[in-house]
Amino acid sequence: MPATMADQSYIGDLGNGLICRWSTPADEAAIARCLTSVFRNGPDAPIYPNIADEVRIMMSPGYPFMGPGDFAIVEDTSLPDRPIVACTCLWSHQWSYSGIRFGVGQPELVATLAAYRNR
Repeated sequence: MPATMADQSYIGDLGNGLICRWSTPADEAAIARCLTSVFRNGPDAPIYPNIADEVRIMMSPGYPFMGPGDFAIVEDTSLPDRPIVACTCLWSHQWSYSGIRFGVGQPELVATLAAYRNR
C-alpha cells in the first residue's frame, strides 16, 4: 500500500528532479541553509543566521510544538548536493472550546528559494 502524505515515509515526485517529503534529523543543516537564504533583507543581503538556531531548537526532540520529522521539504535530487529548495513546518497545538479539546496545526517558516518560485 503506498504511503499517504501524512506518513513519515511519504515521497512525492514533483517532476524535474524535485521531490516532496518529510524531514529527518539529518536534514537540519540543509533546512537551515534554505531558511537563512530566504529570510534576509534582499538577494544581496547577508544571510540571517538566527534562523539556523531556531531550526536546531525546533527540530530537537523536546521541542513542545514539533519534532525533527515535522518539516515538509522539497528537495532537488537533480543536483549533486540535493539541496532543500522549499520547506515549511507544522506546529501541533491542543486547543479547547467549551471543554472540548482538539488538535490544531499552525504552519511556520514557509520558504522557497528564489530560483524555484512560480513553478
